Amino acid sequence: MDDAANNWGIQYTYVNDKGLETWEIYGLRSHPSYALINPDGSLHDSGAGRVESDSTIEWIEAQLGE
Repeated sequence: MDDAANNWGIQYTYVNDKGLETWEIYGLRSHPSYALINPDGSLHDSGAGRVESDSTIEWIEAQLGE
């Protein structure tokens, strides 16, 4: 997982949800999935599918209002 994150240039926190606990908590249903979690632990937004690092960063920044 770390090799893939490094190859994609991911510089933010990611989770390898081996036990599917995150899937259950946030209702994720496909692999891969991505989610933006608020500081209080609530789900801000999520999506399915692989995204490239540049578009992921743009998506996160847009969600954060940056």
